[in-house]
Amino acid sequence: MRSLVHVLTALAVIGLAFWAYRENYRTQEALARADALQSDIAGARQRLRMLNAEWAYLNRPDRLMDLVELNYDRLGLMPLAPHQFGRADQVPYPAPTPHVAITEPRRCRRMHRREPMIRTPLRPLARILDARRRGENPDAIERENIRLRHEEMRDRARRRAEGRLVVLGVGCFAPASSSIGGADGGCWPQSEPDEPRSGAGGARILAQRADITDRRGRVLATNFDTFSLYAQPPQMIDPEGAALRLAEIFPDLDADRLRRDFTGKRKFLWIRRTLSPEQKQAVHDIGEPGLLFGPREMRLYPNGRLAAHVLGGAGFGNEGVSAAEVVGVAGIEKTLDTRLRDPARVHEPLVLSLDLSVQAAMEQVLAGGMSIMNAKGAAGILMEAGTGEIVAIASLPDFDPNARPALPTRAKPDDSPLFNRAVQGVYELGSVFKTFTIAQALDAGLVNARHDDRHHRAR
Repeated sequence: MRSLVHVLTALAVIGLAFWAYRENYRTQEALARADALQSDIAGARQRLRMLNAEWAYLNRPDRLMDLVELNYDRLGLMPLAPHQFGRADQVPYPAPTPHVAITEPRRCRRMHRREPMIRTPLRPLARILDARRRGENPDAIERENIRLRHEEMRDRARRRAEGRLVVLGVGCFAPASSSIGGADGGCWPQSEPDEPRSGAGGARILAQRADITDRRGRVLATNFDTFSLYAQPPQMIDPEGAALRLAEIFPDLDADRLRRDFTGKRKFLWIRRTLSPEQKQAVHDIGEPGLLFGPREMRLYPNGRLAAHVLGGAGFGNEGVSAAEVVGVAGIEKTLDTRLRDPARVHEPLVLSLDLSVQAAMEQVLAGGMSIMNAKGAAGILMEAGTGEIVAIASLPDFDPNARPALPTRAKPDDSPLFNRAVQGVYELGSVFKTFTIAQALDAGLVNARHDDRHHRAR
């Protein structure tokens, strides 16, 4: 009898272990599906941000007024003044054109089988117009809608978690109580419950960087918002056509290589780290869902080559699809990189002792002398005698830090425009020794300014 009880107990334990293994396997599959869904949500959010930005551009008051005037012209009525409408539904629209059936390819028909996802817009036009009419901030409406949407997501996640806990409790405690009656133990939770969060985790990339100005507050280096371009080939509809269109927009890209990347096994690849607004619009017009944009903050030097050797340049460090870290690679940008990236001082510009006007004049004079003498290079330094501050420092030839060239690999270092002749160059002293001779004579008291004046008048 006792051996039978032992056998039954062993069978119950084995069954419980098999059930736990199966549930663990199902949990891992659910987590994998959740990760994939999280990635899809991140992509959808990116596309939603783009649509919101485009909608905000189209929702400007001047564009809305143009829309009103255009529709009133079509209807044959007099145009309205801006104060005569305050809501989008008050704008009269012409009669809609009859719908024309267009035969779509089979691939497109398969895509349209999914039911559309209906979501409340973050910036409803009627509320935006009403807020503008009352003098309120329309951005507060978007922030409130985002908060409500996140609360709804947390509530749905909480309800799913509660349902799973109920199913897990019923499935775990019932077999245990039936096989091992009265024994202490069970599937008690081993950790405290955690509040579900809406959003993917990960380390945040610090993309902000302080501005650099001269002694008078004129900007030498600042930040510029742009976008990067990357591709997810599994989401592409026409990869070969997208490769050809991208090669037309970016002539430096190889269409054949893009075609191989898009039709191969790659799931992600970078196409462009930075885009101009015209390039972004051209890529957007392709209409390929597998081509995605990521927000970027790049370094901009509005004065071009001016003080290029002093500023140096910046590039991208840690990089993700939603942000990129801007780090200094040379000059002041690299030497004071920690100061420029300090979050506590990011809104406080770094003030240099340079004077932009004096710097421009010095570089112009050096360029003229270099052209007259047919010289290989030129350099100059202007220092404030009383304080020792560097007011201007130039080295020619120079470069544009917005498109910093690569370091030379074979030629001499001084052949590269990156070479700073005022700091890195080594020269024979020559007439500089005369300065030391006069300084020694002044220190010894053998000569002074009055003695020189009398000697000059006597001659």
